[in-house]
Order: sequence, then structure tokens, then C-alpha cells
Amino acid sequence: MTIWQQRKELMRNKTFLLFLVHSFITIAAGGMAYIVLTWHALNLGGHRALIASILISVSFWLPSVLFSPLSGIIVDRYPRKQLLIITNLLRMFSLIIIGLLMIYHDTLWLSCLLNLINGAIFTVLGPTLSAF
Repeated sequence: MTIWQQRKELMRNKTFLLFLVHSFITIAAGGMAYIVLTWHALNLGGHRALIASILISVSFWLPSVLFSPLSGIIVDRYPRKQLLIITNLLRMFSLIIIGLLMIYHDTLWLSCLLNLINGAIFTVLGPTLSAF
């Protein structure tokens, strides 16, 4: 059996196909949220757009730098399926709640907070998807 036949057979597995779709949606939504928040921070920054973009970048990547060793322990210790569900629910609720707050009080700090939460969730979500 060639590798292409193996992949074709794997795509017939409904569970794997659902996991593949879930992974694509998760990664695409996270990437879109990062891009939208970066553009929004640049618009809010005005003449200090460079500082705003640095704050947004640091708020996303800082959790990864600080908590990457812990995320590996979390992924190894807890059921991966539950971690996927919990992290996606946390991200969904945080995006909704902070998005609603931003309708009434639109500041750079709320954008940084949302990006910080998104980065912290991706710190756990990335290893979970890889290990799953």
C-alpha cells in the first residue's frame, strides 16, 4: 500500500476527518484573531503604531515563552480530548466577552488582554493538537 493510499484510507475514518476539520478551524480562527487584533491595535495606536504592535506581539508570545514547559506537563497529565474542548471553550468565551466589552470601551489594553488570553490558550492548545 502506497503512502497516498494510506492517506486516502485515513480520510475515510470519520473520527480522524472530524479531528482534521477541528484542527483546521482552531488554527485558522486563532490566526485570524491574531491578525485582526494586530490591525486593530495599529488603528488604536495612531502615531504610536509601533509601540501598539510591539505590545500586541509581546502579549501573544509572552505566555508561550513563560509557560511552554508547563503546557507539556499539562498535556501529558490530563486527557487530551478534554483539554481540546476546554481550551476552545475558554477561547470562545473570552473572545465573546472581551469583544462585547470592546464595543463600549475600546482600548489598546483590552486588545492586549485578549491577545494574552489567546496566546496562553495556544500555549496549551498547540502541544495538545500535536500529541492528540
